[in-house]
Amino acid sequence: MLIALLLLFSITRWWGYLGSILLLTVFTTYVGLIWVGAFPRVPCNCAGILESLGWLEHFVLNMICIGIAVWGIRLKTGDGRKVR
Repeated sequence: MLIALLLLFSITRWWGYLGSILLLTVFTTYVGLIWVGAFPRVPCNCAGILESLGWLEHFVLNMICIGIAVWGIRLKTGDGRKVR
């Protein structure tokens, strides 16, 4: 909820993007470890509204979300190019 609130306001949006990237990276690492079989049993089989997705699909979805957050942080900080 805090990250969502940070993303709402332009003055805190950079911190919201950074928090999103960090949280998604931790979760993606967890999903990746499950996907490659690093645990003797699956620690959690709950996926909320995305329960129809497998571990590979979760991993890909998380990577896409990380990409969107990185894109957002680059737009927020500017990457030297002029945005029209």
